[in-house]
Amino acid sequence: MRIKEILLVIFFVVSIKAFSQCNKNVVDNYLSKAKIVEKTNLKESSAYRQLAKYYQYICECKNGSDRPKKLVTLINRIVDVNSRYHQNKYAILKSVTKCKLNR
Repeated sequence: MRIKEILLVIFFVVSIKAFSQCNKNVVDNYLSKAKIVEKTNLKESSAYRQLAKYYQYICECKNGSDRPKKLVTLINRIVDVNSRYHQNKYAILKSVTKCKLNR
């Protein structure tokens, strides 16, 4: 019975770690899209680079940062630019009100 409890705790901890990690594939996907179109469409390339930055910042925000207030500003600035200049064509982004402080 004791071994089952230990295994359950280990499984729980590993699951939390796995799901709390950011999806690097999303960032890489947007960066590769930006690279593909950078010579033919600068506006689209810029939008994809901003999306990659957004997801990097969101990851840092969720996992904890030494600069939580700065991240809120950066994330919300990208959300505004995406909405105003790209009319949410490439993605609909959510603004944030706070980020987790790294302790």
